[in-house]
Amino acid sequence: MKAAAGKYWLVFKTELKNRIAEKFDFLLHLAYLPLAALIVYFVWSIVFQNTKTVHGFSFNDMIAYAMTALLVRRISQNAWVASTLEKDIVEGKIITFLCRPLNYKAYNLAQRLGWNFVLALVIVPLIIIIAFAFNQNITALHFLLGLLLLSMAVVFTFLEFYCIGLLAFWFERVWGFKHAADWIQEILS
Repeated sequence: MKAAAGKYWLVFKTELKNRIAEKFDFLLHLAYLPLAALIVYFVWSIVFQNTKTVHGFSFNDMIAYAMTALLVRRISQNAWVASTLEKDIVEGKIITFLCRPLNYKAYNLAQRLGWNFVLALVIVPLIIIIAFAFNQNITALHFLLGLLLLSMAVVFTFLEFYCIGLLAFWFERVWGFKHAADWIQEILS
């Protein structure tokens, strides 16, 4: 059991090293965040132009929430999992994984968690800065519960897109399913 866990720990560490080595790619992945934050800020500025609260939320509350949701969404996005699985199924590469003493789902999860961990190292401090900048009362309990919920969101979206990727066994392409699920998440977030 310990040896099996060691394999996935190695995958996690390898993905960490890849993300750190590919700094430019990582920065491009985050490049849209300042623009999205400005759009969020200006949209809510217009909404709050003639009022102090909207359904009990002040402007600072709404901006902190909207920007935090934007950042959390960035960490928990796992749509690439469906594309990777689809590619492995369609190209027949999945058989190599299935013949190895390796759990394909655990391998992909460990890889994704490595990527999410690097993102979290940048984004979680940004969330804390936003909370303080917009006068949000964040306690240690709030912070720990937030990290727990963030972890659950990452695992949930991973499993969601993994299941969508498995549809490639029956459909040639899962692009439409993947994007529909991603758009629904975007709208609901």
